[in-house]
Amino acid sequence: MIQLLPVIDLLAGEVVRGVGGRRDEYRAVESALCDSPAPSAVARAFAKLGYRQAYIADLDAIQGRVACSAGALEEISAAGLAMWLDAGLSSERPAWPDWLADQLAGVVIGTETASRRDLPRQLEWWGPRAVLSVDLRGGSLTGDWRGRDPLSIVTDACQLGCRRFIVLDVAAVGMARGLSTLDLCRAIRDRHPDIELTSGGGVRDRGDLQLLEDAGCDHALVASALHDGALG
Repeated sequence: MIQLLPVIDLLAGEVVRGVGGRRDEYRAVESALCDSPAPSAVARAFAKLGYRQAYIADLDAIQGRVACSAGALEEISAAGLAMWLDAGLSSERPAWPDWLADQLAGVVIGTETASRRDLPRQLEWWGPRAVLSVDLRGGSLTGDWRGRDPLSIVTDACQLGCRRFIVLDVAAVGMARGLSTLDLCRAIRDRHPDIELTSGGGVRDRGDLQLLEDAGCDHALVASALHDGALG
C-alpha cells in the first residue's frame, strides 16, 4: 500500500503553500490542521495524524539565498518527524550539525540544483540515505539536465548505486489538477522493479493516491490535499 509523505515547504521561516513552482507567489499556508504557518505547528499537526516522516523543501537554500534553515528544521525534528531534506545540494558537502545529520531519513539530491558532474560524489557521500529527485517543470528537466531523458537519468543513477528516487513536476505543485508524472513512473517501475519510487504534485484525493500506487510508487508527496482536508 502506498505511504503518504507529507510535505513541508519552508520559506523565510514559515511553511508556505506551493503554487505551480512560481515561488514568488508562495504565501504562508492556511491549514485546516493547525492555526499557524510556523514549522513547529505544522509538524505537530502531521505528527498528530500519525506521520513519522516528512519531506522538507528548504526553499531559501534551494534558491541559493541562505544556508539551511536549521532553526525550523530543529522544530520539525522536535515534533517527532524524521526528515527527507532537500536543501539545494550542489557541489559542496553541507556542514550540518550532528543532530540534523542523525535525523535525516533521506538526503534529497535534486536535479534542479545538483549537476550531472556532482551526482557520483553526492551518492557516495550519502549512501543509502541518498534520494535522487528528478525535478521537472512542465514535463521537462531544467538546468544542467536540460534536454535529457528522465528515464535515462534514473537508469544511469541506478548504475551508480542509487536505489531511491523522486519524480516531481513542480509546475503541478499546489494546483490540484491531478498528476502529470504517472507515465514516467510506470516506465521507471517497469525498467527498475527493485527501487524505491516516490512521486506527487497535484494530488487531489484518494483516487489520485490509487493512481500513484498503480503506477508503481511506494510513497506519495502530499501537502495541499492534507491542509485542505481533501484526504479526510
